[in-house]
Formats: sequence, C-alpha cells, structure tokens
Amino acid sequence: MNDVSWKCLMSEGMHASNRQLVLTGEGFRLCQEENEDLKAKLDAHDKELQFLRNKIASREKQLAGDLPAMKTELVRMKNDYVRAMQDLEQARA
Repeated sequence: MNDVSWKCLMSEGMHASNRQLVLTGEGFRLCQEENEDLKAKLDAHDKELQFLRNKIASREKQLAGDLPAMKTELVRMKNDYVRAMQDLEQARA
C-alpha cells in the first residue's frame, strides 16, 4: 500500500494515548481490496481443507469396512501355512 493516508482523530482535552487513527481515501479502498482478496484466499483454503477432511473420512470408512475381510484372509493364510508346515513334517518323517 503505497498511497495510504491516515487521519488522526482527537477530541478537545482527550489524552494523546486515546487517539484513534482512521484510514481514509485511497488507502481505505486499498485496504478493503486487500481484505477481500485475503478473505477469498481463506475461503478457498477452507474449502480445500473441508474436501480433504471428507476424503480422509471416506477412506477411513472404507478401510474399516475392509478390515473384517482382511482379517478373514489373514486367518486363511495362517491356516494354509500351518497345513503346509504339517505336510512338510509328514513328508520328512
């Protein structure tokens, strides 16, 4: 913001620490534009974050659904391994 103009407001008898600075004119317009740009960027980031949260939640649900099938497959593989080891021991005997 290059062309920023400030106006100092101070009532009669008011202590200097109670002064208020007010942005006026072109500086005010520039600040409003920058504020709107920042709000738009923030909204875009919020939408992206919400999309990612939804994607994560969906994947978590999918994995939770896959878990029983994976457990069943793991038990089957373990049983196959045990049988193969027993067959190997019998073949050696």
